[in-house]
Amino acid sequence: MNIRLFVAASIVAVLAAPRVAAACKCMPPPPPQEAMAGSAAVFEGTVTDVRKPQSGDEPSQMSVEVELRVGRRFKGAEADTVTVFTAESSAACGYGFEPGGTYLVYAGETDGQLSTNLCSRTARIEDASADLAALGGDTPPEPDPGSEPQPPPTVEPGKRGCGGCTTGAGSGGAAGLLLALAVALTLRRWA
Repeated sequence: MNIRLFVAASIVAVLAAPRVAAACKCMPPPPPQEAMAGSAAVFEGTVTDVRKPQSGDEPSQMSVEVELRVGRRFKGAEADTVTVFTAESSAACGYGFEPGGTYLVYAGETDGQLSTNLCSRTARIEDASADLAALGGDTPPEPDPGSEPQPPPTVEPGKRGCGGCTTGAGSGGAAGLLLALAVALTLRRWA
């Protein structure tokens, strides 16, 4: 096989490959009290069910539905069982809930549905001791009678509570260009 043809085909294959290097990027979350003020619900919950989207679902429905049995309540979450949505992928800032796991959940609300993500203070309960201490441990904090309730953060239509997170493309395109440049220089030397 002609080496030039092989190199040219390799360049085309690298440049034509899909770029799936998106990643969730978060701003540092606010302190626990501030995060609670900006959340619709803050509670301790144990995951009883995780329902992932079906392969035929619309892209707007590609979120995971997580059912949690509520333990300690700090804000909202009045029912014994609460459903929270999160993106399916951690690259889209989805939080990876595990069945049977217990979490401290900070959830926003959009269109009457609670949602959370990697950029919130949501954490496994064993990793949330500082938050629990700041929120008052077993005793839910009393609202300040002189303060007005804080509205939950707004979320773009079609997104479920991504708040302070963004997704960005990785450096796959740059790597492909560098490879193409290296191959072109090598071919020039052979000519």
